[in-house]
Amino acid sequence: MLVACRGPSLGLDDEAGSSTDPTGVEAGTDTGVPGCEPWPEPPSALGMGPTMPLSFVDVSVEAGLVGVDYYEGTWPDGCDPNGTGVVEAPCKMILQGGGAAAGDADLDGWPDLYLTRLGARDQLWLNQGDGSFTELGDALGLDAVFDGNGAAWVDVDADGDLDLYVTTFGDPERYRFYRNTLIEDGALAFVEEGSERGLALDDGLPHWGFSVAVGDYDRDGWLDLYTSEWRPGPSVLPETSHARLLRNRGAAAPGVFEDQTLDAQASTLAINPAGTYVFAPAFVDLDEDGWLDLAVVADNGTSKLLWNAGDGSFIDGTPTAKVGIERNGMGSAFGDLDGDGHLDWYVSAIFSPDDEDTDCGNSVCGNGGNRLYRSFGPRCFEETSRDLDVHVGGWGWGTAAWDPDNDGDLDLVEVNGFHVPHGPPGGAFLNHPMRLWQNGSEFIGETAFSHVADASGLDDPGQGRGLLTFDYDRDGDLDLLVVDNKSGARLWRNELGQENAWLDVELRGDPSSGNLAGVGARVELIRDVDAATQVRVMGVDTHFLGQGENRVHFGLGPSEAPVTEVRVVWPTTGEVSVRTNVSARQVLVIDEAG
Repeated sequence: MLVACRGPSLGLDDEAGSSTDPTGVEAGTDTGVPGCEPWPEPPSALGMGPTMPLSFVDVSVEAGLVGVDYYEGTWPDGCDPNGTGVVEAPCKMILQGGGAAAGDADLDGWPDLYLTRLGARDQLWLNQGDGSFTELGDALGLDAVFDGNGAAWVDVDADGDLDLYVTTFGDPERYRFYRNTLIEDGALAFVEEGSERGLALDDGLPHWGFSVAVGDYDRDGWLDLYTSEWRPGPSVLPETSHARLLRNRGAAAPGVFEDQTLDAQASTLAINPAGTYVFAPAFVDLDEDGWLDLAVVADNGTSKLLWNAGDGSFIDGTPTAKVGIERNGMGSAFGDLDGDGHLDWYVSAIFSPDDEDTDCGNSVCGNGGNRLYRSFGPRCFEETSRDLDVHVGGWGWGTAAWDPDNDGDLDLVEVNGFHVPHGPPGGAFLNHPMRLWQNGSEFIGETAFSHVADASGLDDPGQGRGLLTFDYDRDGDLDLLVVDNKSGARLWRNELGQENAWLDVELRGDPSSGNLAGVGARVELIRDVDAATQVRVMGVDTHFLGQGENRVHFGLGPSEAPVTEVRVVWPTTGEVSVRTNVSARQVLVIDEAG
């Protein structure tokens, strides 16, 4: 079984800050994936059980999620999402928005929802534990009206409750941070403290914020943030972009942040075309050296993979890793899709019917669709989207790697759609239904996806943007929330029932550190000695305007036999916790301290 290595970062010389090509290949030499040293061979058996038919039902009204339109009022001139007018700033930014985040704000054991909105107050929907939600944001201090877009629940001060960070649209604007007072005062409420904590980025400039990444990149035990922004123009300078690496000062000032973007060489500013085009950043350890790398999905061919050097800085490894080849990256998801024990990277993008035409005078030509970067070895990937038939997704946005059929392998879901008046005939991207690719693999390294969205009931043809997966009704299967740019949030309940067993894992980090939820921890499950190791990582399933709850989910197939072993590799120390003979159909809580 493979456990994340906790040695020094790959590719570093003895001299701090210098680097070498981790593939061992001269820059500019195109040797293909065989030029990389592959991962060791894992066991051959993969699946936990047969692939099950999936069925989803829209329960938005039943759950009380009404009055959730993303945009209230009259759309600005030229911004109509139904296919009229032109798409120029600020309409382009507005039509790309719509986010949601899931987290247990009131600590009652049920996941709550925060929905961002334009021209109206954002909403906090508290889960009532009976299949319904109640909106209470106004009464709890979330009463300000601003144009929200991305959101993340994160306990920045390590007091045990989830705080809230929100990115915004506007000129000028600032990002919002809401401290949760539940632990401190004994009552759920929120106090805005963005400026005091270094999170507002209130410089008087336009803000076009998108997703937020959460993780402890410097391994000091405290959660850091990477914000994103989509703002074109030569006036966007490195110090004025709002795609920023924000380091938590930790024990010296818990939950107070300092900007390390330039010092850490983590700028994502583009030169051609000029501007910042980041949609979906993520902290994730892709080379398994114990340090969280920064994987950034961005528009206009500007995606990047920045390897963590282990000294507080990052190294751009995009070309040598053979990633970032999508022309217009949108969403991002990570998961071990082929069951070999290593995280693969799925990027949603644009597939144009005219994708072979690279010079047709507009932004939708020359787009080859989604990308699936299969991890082949340390710091190198193989692009396999066309081989696996997951490249055609329309104008893709939010995406997630998940196991809704509880069969043990990971499937892919993606929402799409966009108004492009100058694009393919008939507004070809306007009303595409979402995609659901079901993984039917049985052996390591074999990945066989089938498109089953229509058959499963996921037939929403709307303008999907953010999405997240979570078990809102706590019945053991994963449900889906989608934010529609034209209307609002829709909740899809998974009707799988009890056909396959499952196991969820929650983590309790060392109370002396600042990462109480174990964000970034690697969780491994061995069903039995002859099966492959299932791998999940806390907090990396989806990264475009959607954040799932801090819980990892394993499908176990039809067998009710106990799980042989569950292992957790903790992100700060690299220490390993092991639980054996674990019963199925439960939430297993593992404490770092013992």
